[in-house]
Amino acid sequence: MVRFPVRIMLVGIAIGALAFLATSCGSSDDSQTGTEPVTGADALYRSYLEQTAEDLVGWSERMVDRIRSGNFSNAESPYASARASYGQIEPVAEGFKALDHRLDASFGKAPPNQLGGFHGIEWALWNEGHRAGLVPVANRYLADVKKLQLKVRTADLDPLRITNAANKMLADASDSALRGKEDPYSHIDLVDISANVEGAQAVFETVKPLVAEKDPDLAREIEDAFDGAYGGLRHFGYPARDNDAPRPSAPGVAFVQYIERTEGEFRQLGERLDALRKPLSEVPAVITGQ
Repeated sequence: MVRFPVRIMLVGIAIGALAFLATSCGSSDDSQTGTEPVTGADALYRSYLEQTAEDLVGWSERMVDRIRSGNFSNAESPYASARASYGQIEPVAEGFKALDHRLDASFGKAPPNQLGGFHGIEWALWNEGHRAGLVPVANRYLADVKKLQLKVRTADLDPLRITNAANKMLADASDSALRGKEDPYSHIDLVDISANVEGAQAVFETVKPLVAEKDPDLAREIEDAFDGAYGGLRHFGYPARDNDAPRPSAPGVAFVQYIERTEGEFRQLGERLDALRKPLSEVPAVITGQ
């Protein structure tokens, strides 16, 4: 039976001086829309996308409601949960380029006060002096998230495209999140990295039957590399996955803030991610028979 990674359940986040706890307390937007029916592993991946997009909207609505009411500190928790959901479906979300740019344009693409989407919200939410204009930014973000939810229902699940997108996503995680550049104000880079690993695994599960048929050694190597990546993440305090069991949601199960770990620790995690990216990058050639 095909197993998909358990969706991240980040229910409460307390920001303190020492830790960030995530606990239970180029083309148009239509360019990646397809109409072909999917079956088997594709159908399971479609279900995964739809459920995770639903989670994304739910967390986003909770966050935006709190921003509208001026309850900014309590908007931080659903923000991180929404980031996790987006990271899990990013291989498909990135296919809607204009929409993805509005939702996830990173710092450096524009001045912080001109950014929308996640990072425009992050900049204002974690900077008390810049919250005055946050409500319109949050409203636009929520409208875009709901558009994305509709689009993933008919997104093109071409195996080659989504596998290449998953590889790019992991490369971006190593280049940006592993250096603390993805979430420089909230410091939840580890949440992003874990979500990206889960999203990549969901993509691999879709193509694994084909890979296992053509190159069973590669399929086993990739599975072992995913285990290694999860093991590396577990070092930072959040059991990303444990023998495919549901992720614990008890208080205290959390990632610490990015800024609380050393360069050496992140170097070791980067080695685990590189060990995953290398065999995963071979999948497109296996799929196409080249």
